[in-house]
Amino acid sequence: MVSQGKTFSDEEVSAYVDGELPAHDSAALVRRMSRDPDLAERVAILTRLKSELRALDPAPGVAPPDLSALLSSQEPAGTRSGGATRWSAVWAAVVMLALAAGLWAFMPRPLAPNGHVGRDLVTAAVARHLEWVGEPAGGGGNRRSLTLASFARNNTGVYVPDLGASGLSVAGTEGFGDYGARVGYVGVHDCRLSLFILPDPVAVPMPLRERDAGDARAFVWSTTRLDYVLVAAGMYSTRLDLISKAVFEATQNLQPFGAKTKLALDRNHHQARSCSFG
Repeated sequence: MVSQGKTFSDEEVSAYVDGELPAHDSAALVRRMSRDPDLAERVAILTRLKSELRALDPAPGVAPPDLSALLSSQEPAGTRSGGATRWSAVWAAVVMLALAAGLWAFMPRPLAPNGHVGRDLVTAAVARHLEWVGEPAGGGGNRRSLTLASFARNNTGVYVPDLGASGLSVAGTEGFGDYGARVGYVGVHDCRLSLFILPDPVAVPMPLRERDAGDARAFVWSTTRLDYVLVAAGMYSTRLDLISKAVFEATQNLQPFGAKTKLALDRNHHQARSCSFG
C-alpha cells in the first residue's frame, strides 16, 4: 500500500496512467498531484506520451516502446531545473524509439513550459471574455448555442458551481472552440466572469495556477479529461482569488460549496469593491 508521505516511483506513475494502480493508491496519488506540480507534470507527460503512441500503428515486427523503463532514474524529481534535465533525456530516448519504429512524423509535442493548459487556449479564452465584456447584457446570440445539460451529458465529470454567494449568477452558456463551453456569470453591477470548460481526453488533475493574461486575470487547472480556464477583468483581486479557489475545489470534488466557503464568499462579496469594468 502506498503511504501518503511516500515518493511515487516511475512504476507506480506508469501503473496509474494505465489504470492498473489500486484504487486506494490512485486516490493518494491524485491528492498528492493537487499540491505537487512536479508529480502532476510527470503524470501529464506520461499520459500524453502513452495516449499518442498507442494511437500509432508501429511498423511490423517493432514492439511498442516501454515508456516506464525510460522514466527510470536514480534522481528524485527534486528541483524544477533537475526535472527539466531529466525530462530532456526522456524526450531524447523517445525520439530514438520513434525513429526506430518509423514514427518520426507522428512524434507527440512536449507540453507548453507553463503546464498542461496551453498558452494559446488561455489567450483565446481571455479574448472571448473581453469580447463578451463589450457586449450588452444578453449579447452573443450569434454564438453556437449550448445548454449545460447537453454539455454535461456528453462529458463526464463536468461541474458548474453556483456562485450566488459571491453575487454572481449564470447569464448563459455558449460553445467555445470545437467541443468546449463558456459559462458566463454576471453580477448585479454587470461585473462579469467566464468559466471555460474544455474536454481533453488525456487531461489529468492539475493544480490551480494563475496565467499572464494582459488586461484580465486567468486561472487554469485540470480534472480528469477536462481543462478549465476562469477569466475576469477588473474584479477586486481578493474576490477573484477566493472565487477561483472555491471553483477549483468544487470542480475537483464535484460538490457544491460547503457552509464555510459560502460564508466566506458572501462576506468577501459585500466587503469588496465593485468591478472597475466588466
